[in-house]
Amino acid sequence: MATEPVGGTPVMKQTERFMTGGCLVLLILLILTGAGLVGTVGYTLWRIDNTTEKNRVAAEAELRNLIDHTARESAQTLRASATSDPVTLTALIGQRTGAPVITYDTTHNEFTAVVEKAVIYQRAGILGLRPNWITTCVTLTYALGPTRTWRVNTTTRETVSCLPSKQIGDLVRSAKQVLENLDNDLMTVTEAQLVLDQARSPGRLTVKKVAHGKRTTIVTAVLTDMAGTVDQCYLLTLPRPGNEVPGPVTAAPASSC
Repeated sequence: MATEPVGGTPVMKQTERFMTGGCLVLLILLILTGAGLVGTVGYTLWRIDNTTEKNRVAAEAELRNLIDHTARESAQTLRASATSDPVTLTALIGQRTGAPVITYDTTHNEFTAVVEKAVIYQRAGILGLRPNWITTCVTLTYALGPTRTWRVNTTTRETVSCLPSKQIGDLVRSAKQVLENLDNDLMTVTEAQLVLDQARSPGRLTVKKVAHGKRTTIVTAVLTDMAGTVDQCYLLTLPRPGNEVPGPVTAAPASSC
């Protein structure tokens, strides 16, 4: 009886070599594919981080420009006003800076405004861009220089430093909304207090005075942050009923009540 050649038939050997070679090729393809995927993912993540960083740096520069512009324009407004009245100067600073809290130092004749400033930028992600904010707390200090010219100094701090100012600003907006929906005139301090208590401000908004002009009513009130650590006087002006062309409700910080 004939015996098979040692090591198998030539056909079996060829098949084994083919299978071994095929597995090797498949393994190489898998390795190359995996390396390609890793490279693609790595590049995508790098591009995302790079895009976000570029957008963030540009936003930081925009925020600095915004602060500088606010300081420059507000100081110029004070110089152009040619007034020394603290009430008028406080209102002008409020208009130009948007600061909810402005204090007046009578000893040094200085005004200090505290306001949060922010700019938006696009943060990149796997699913695309989404908006993000860069915020900072800005303190602007206005003082008369040697030539009796208003100068301004700016400092920035963590946003938590602006929390009292931000809370008072929110309360101002709420009070304005209440007054904008008012149909009747406010005749007394008690009446004004009852109305403004609707601004979700129990104990944080205290009406001090109500004054009536021909076309407007001015409510003088003290607004306080939630912790009760910062007070700000405000003049809330609203049109009196019956005006043919009623004006808007305005709120201006005042140097004192």
